[in-house]
Amino acid sequence: MRGRPVLRDRRRPQRVRQQRARGEGDVFVAEADESDRSFLLLAPFGAVVTNVEADHLDNYGDLAAVEAAFDRFLETVDPQGFVVVCADDPGAARLRDVPAPAGMHRARLRTYGTSADADLHLTGLEVGPDATSYTATLDGKELGRVRIQVPGEHMALNSAAALLAGIELGLPVADLVEGWVASAGCTDGSSSRAPSPGCACTTTTPTTRPR
Repeated sequence: MRGRPVLRDRRRPQRVRQQRARGEGDVFVAEADESDRSFLLLAPFGAVVTNVEADHLDNYGDLAAVEAAFDRFLETVDPQGFVVVCADDPGAARLRDVPAPAGMHRARLRTYGTSADADLHLTGLEVGPDATSYTATLDGKELGRVRIQVPGEHMALNSAAALLAGIELGLPVADLVEGWVASAGCTDGSSSRAPSPGCACTTTTPTTRPR
């Protein structure tokens, strides 16, 4: 990362510094924290939502409050940006139907998953002992075979989220696919080392462009 930080947590500024990693380019990827609603303090250009469920109820009380927080999160994303959500998760998929406030233009919303109605559709999923592969099709156009060096359907979904986010950022599809082949994949709570914008291994992953 070069220059000044482009994403800040105003309540916990030390946390951003402790979890950052040095890199290059104009995309800053961060894990958002919905547990205490601090993700609502962010102003990302793009975001990935992998799942929305009845979690952190010590702070929220019930699922309805969790959903309301994610509804508000949609409004924090740059209207010129994007939101990528998992079509296979009912909680995340619900965000497709959340109306924008009157007079507000909302960021473009795109979906990924094995569901037939996903914008980025995964088919031919194969999970081996040390790798996972699938065919990615975006808006009816086949992008090719994606292979990641970690096992698990959930890892395939994570990589698809990163792939779709990268495409929304304008990165070359071929480079994104090749990046996963060269990468060791990702684990929960971490980001990919592949030449892609990041791996959506957590509930929300915002991407912010410097201004």
